[in-house]
Amino acid sequence: MNLFSLPKLSPRAELLAKTLNHLTPLVDHSTTFSRQIFQQDPMIQPYFDHPFYSCTRYGFNFPDLPMPLQYLNISAILGRTGLLCYDQDELQHTSPRKNATVFMSTAFESSALLQNHILDGDDIVHTSNKMLFGRELLIEGNYPEFHVKAHFQGIELQFKIDVSRHSSWMMKTPLYDHLSLVMHYDGFFYIQCERYPVCGTGTFEFARAATPYSLLPHPLSLTDKVPVNFVTYQIINLDDHRQLILSKIDMAAKTMSYKAYIRHKSGLCEVYDNVEFSISEYQDRPTLSPFGQYTLLPKSFEWKIFNQNQEPYLMIKAKINSTFQYGVGLGYAAAFEFEVDDHLYSCQRMGQGYLEYIDVVEQTEICPYPNDISPLGQSQQSISII
Repeated sequence: MNLFSLPKLSPRAELLAKTLNHLTPLVDHSTTFSRQIFQQDPMIQPYFDHPFYSCTRYGFNFPDLPMPLQYLNISAILGRTGLLCYDQDELQHTSPRKNATVFMSTAFESSALLQNHILDGDDIVHTSNKMLFGRELLIEGNYPEFHVKAHFQGIELQFKIDVSRHSSWMMKTPLYDHLSLVMHYDGFFYIQCERYPVCGTGTFEFARAATPYSLLPHPLSLTDKVPVNFVTYQIINLDDHRQLILSKIDMAAKTMSYKAYIRHKSGLCEVYDNVEFSISEYQDRPTLSPFGQYTLLPKSFEWKIFNQNQEPYLMIKAKINSTFQYGVGLGYAAAFEFEVDDHLYSCQRMGQGYLEYIDVVEQTEICPYPNDISPLGQSQQSISII
């Protein structure tokens, strides 16, 4: 976080960053909506060829699965975001609005799948209640019930997903909506002919956006993209009744959103914007992605959440305990073990959570390291990129 400079931005991108950093606090109603029960069912739909929304994201996150899985991430992005931290230019094979990207990963034997599709291609089927991406991912149903089937890297899975109305909005603006809903899952994995039944609580993610590609038919250059440069999104199931969402988003190295959400089984969602995220220790060396981008990833980190009286509420210490998997935009997914000091209940809790981490930096500053750094795609991660 801010150890290295931002990549060079064009004057247009710099002006856009200043404008959005100024306007977003005025038009973002995420805190207000997070304190309400979700009631906007029709918005959860794939926006194919929509005149306004040009990008849609579906995500299913399972933060605390048993070994050897630890976690599961399923993400499908329809269209391109136009954001510096998310668009994987190397996977671009068609016009931005016709592009689709699927990323799935667990901690099992460093397995991950990052796959590109063309929305009007032969390997894609999409209707109002079904999205099929090749032979790897099938999402059926509509909110609040989905059925998800997937097959990747020797892992087969099938889940029934029930999505609740317990919502947290990362962003709620006229151009961009991003919400997270508590989901309950029941299903199974097949790994090496062994069946693993699982059930529990995770999150369903949905986002829709009017991106630059609502107007532009061609991809933006790196310097012209919307300069969102840092994103971390983390999930912790505190207990059977509370789920914690932690989020930080930076644009042009300035904080755009910095919040913690505690969702209760009763339906209440507490929103805290007096939070602190810090990296306690970084990995020894930068990690090189399959596409040649270096990132310095965390080894351990902390969160501090304060109540309205500026008093400590939750203190979280966490340590990465799985391999980082590349594919969350230009960033990574991983599992972590955590310890929480819960000042409200005067107790400590331990468990396993899920992390997404993206940090886009100036490559000429981070690259001058010994040449023996092994590319992630060769020795550190087994990833199928299509």
